Amino acid sequence: MYAEAFGSGHEHELLVPMMEGAKRDADLTGLGPDFYKGKRLIADTGSFKEENLEYLSEERIDAYIPDQQYRKRDPRFTTMSRHKSKMKKLFSKDDFIYDKTNDRFICPAGKVLKYSVNQKLANTEGRKYISSRSNCRECILRDN
Repeated sequence: MYAEAFGSGHEHELLVPMMEGAKRDADLTGLGPDFYKGKRLIADTGSFKEENLEYLSEERIDAYIPDQQYRKRDPRFTTMSRHKSKMKKLFSKDDFIYDKTNDRFICPAGKVLKYSVNQKLANTEGRKYISSRSNCRECILRDN
């Protein structure tokens, strides 16, 4: 019932603005501001964030959003490893150098991974660092 283009690459930040816009539209069309209370919302793992779950609970919206680890617990995914790439993992986190002064990591090929976002899952928090796709795509250490 509501659509908007957002300039953010982080999907988990979009659930609340989308729901607020949908609530406004429902109210404007005569369905009332509480139209979504008791309704069911289904979203993918990109929307999983503790703050989103709290918001949906406060709004009394029946939400179904799998966390990022659900495949590890779901027996239907026990054979998924046979469908994954057979490419070996080249590096572990110990292969990256942390530059505390600039809050960034340096990969084994000397490329920079910049801070992207804080991530929170259950009781675990962490920081995500990323490099540009072109750095990885053109990397001399990449296993084709």
